Amino acid sequence: MSWCKIKDLILEERPREKLITYGSEFLTDVELLALVLGTGGKKISSLDLARTLIKDYGKLENVLKSDIEKLINYKHIGKAKAVALKAIEQITERHISFEAEPGYQIRSPSDIYRYLRKDLKDKDQEHIYVLCLNSCNKVISKNLISIGTNKEALLSGREVYIKALEKGASSIALVHNHPTGSLEASPDDIATTQKIAEIGQYLNLPLLDHLIIGKNDFFSMKMAGLLNLDRKEVSKYTKKS
Repeated sequence: MSWCKIKDLILEERPREKLITYGSEFLTDVELLALVLGTGGKKISSLDLARTLIKDYGKLENVLKSDIEKLINYKHIGKAKAVALKAIEQITERHISFEAEPGYQIRSPSDIYRYLRKDLKDKDQEHIYVLCLNSCNKVISKNLISIGTNKEALLSGREVYIKALEKGASSIALVHNHPTGSLEASPDDIATTQKIAEIGQYLNLPLLDHLIIGKNDFFSMKMAGLLNLDRKEVSKYTKKS
């Protein structure tokens, strides 16, 4: 394996500078892990050490969940790096266990994901939630409206908007999980979402987004341009192959 020092990389490719310039979301798992490790070892950079760890463990999550003694005894890791990795694991767990305060404000799809990630983590069946929001996009209520199988759950626009009207919502957001971990919106997901969005337009109670939550990430239909499609566009996504 060729060895490349961090300082030998051009400035914009160095993880620390890349994070400062573009933000942490633009870093790969290897780059983020390299920043946590801080240093590598004799004739191995932190990037190469991070790359080797993820290769040996399969994915970043497995590195963080590894037994601390195994990490301590891993070549070039030792106590300090092992402790840092376990601390990051605990920070991640506490983030997942985040409990929103009353009136939590939704500013982005990430806020919706953070709000409901704990509820949908490790579920073996599809669960569908509707978030009822006020005029400032603050959460009025979180409502579980359907539980299905490991592959699908039934979603009724009528149930969604009855709940929203009961709560006096100004807008809503839908969230459901895919137990398989897939973040792909199915044809049924797209078609049903469009029907609910159309009802919302008629009632002046808009659907702000519909999130699909996988194992460790989410898919936003709004960000993907799958809200408020016209019928031709919907048929393009939902026609049988």
